[in-house]
Amino acid sequence: MANQDFSQSDRAKAKQAARDLDERDLAAGRIDAASLQERNGFIPRDIARRAKVRQWNEID
Repeated sequence: MANQDFSQSDRAKAKQAARDLDERDLAAGRIDAASLQERNGFIPRDIARRAKVRQWNEID
């Protein structure tokens, strides 16, 4: 069952905090732009490289 205690404002604060951290890390040179993009990517690169598409006929 889904969590019924979801708070949009809490989620927005957490996302902004993550953005702020990314900006600080980038400005301080702790991470480069390519690594930051990979860190924030939807699918991690190592998983994407191993992924295989199955059952193309079900994708419309």
